[in-house]
Amino acid sequence: MQLFALFRTSTLLLLSILRLTLALPTDRGVSLQNINSRQATTGASTANLPVGVIYEFPKDTWVENLAVRPSGEVLVTLLTSPDVYQVDPAGASAAIQVYRFPGHLGCLGIVEGAPDVFYVIAGNYSTQTFQSTPGSYDVFQIQMINFSATQKPVVNHIASFGNSQFFNGITLLDSSNLLIADSQAGAVWKLSISSGAKQIVIQDPTMAPNSAVAPIGINGLRVFNGNLYFTNSNQAIFVRIPLKADGTAAGPAVTLATSVPGDDFTSDPFGSFYVAQQNNKLVTLRSPTPGSAQVLAGDGSSTSDLLGPTSAQFGRRQSDQQSLYVTSTGGIEAYITRNFTQGGRVSRVNLSASYAS
Repeated sequence: MQLFALFRTSTLLLLSILRLTLALPTDRGVSLQNINSRQATTGASTANLPVGVIYEFPKDTWVENLAVRPSGEVLVTLLTSPDVYQVDPAGASAAIQVYRFPGHLGCLGIVEGAPDVFYVIAGNYSTQTFQSTPGSYDVFQIQMINFSATQKPVVNHIASFGNSQFFNGITLLDSSNLLIADSQAGAVWKLSISSGAKQIVIQDPTMAPNSAVAPIGINGLRVFNGNLYFTNSNQAIFVRIPLKADGTAAGPAVTLATSVPGDDFTSDPFGSFYVAQQNNKLVTLRSPTPGSAQVLAGDGSSTSDLLGPTSAQFGRRQSDQQSLYVTSTGGIEAYITRNFTQGGRVSRVNLSASYAS
């Protein structure tokens, strides 16, 4: 009973923090490189792109992250169970379970390291208490090359992290090494794919959490043009750090945008970033010029088409290369109140629709 009372107090505090975080301005903006020149002359424009639901999981299913296979199917990780599923955007009548990682509560970041070879974080983070179990995180390799509904993938264990606090996002440093965000430690780990050697390569104040209830600092991270870009959920900032070849910092951190309570994100070849925000919005940020996030989809309300977006990736088929696939939780507040109106989803946002008229 004492634990339950403590949890009720913590959840009320967390809900207050979330509501303060979510009470942000609703900027509207444009999305694609092919309208960047128009944006420069006309200023911010309303996008409010339509959101199409590809697949909805049962309520109380937190869809945490995604990667798109070369063949176009979407792999998603679940935080509420230790599963990776596949969803086909061409017509997802059902989601196919790819693999379950026993001994873990859920899965987090996923990244493609080679064609149809993916790396996944599995660990113990509770979506009921919003607390991580330190030392519970592992990285696995999933080889999808011969995967089918009747043939499971080849799965290899790469490394365990006894000193981890809360592993979250994952990305490639190069073809041989991964970078992993430790959201609670405010640090980035480097992991050798071949040897399993691991070490912290960056720990910076811009990566640190600032909440004792749900300490989530650095979250999503990507390497682009020799720089590390990342979100910090608690601090609501989007940051760039120049990198050396070994993954250590080559210079100081630069905050590119504030009031961005981001989760994971992706980028296009032109240097624009597409960030899943925890306040029910999908936004874009242009680099290298610091500035405000511009909303592409989701209105920030509790009835938004995007409730708790967690990550975004571009499609890889000819028909969907200007579409973003977005994963979502069904709304972070629902995990506190236990009043679910929507399951976790895989949705599609068609960026070319922004100036179709």
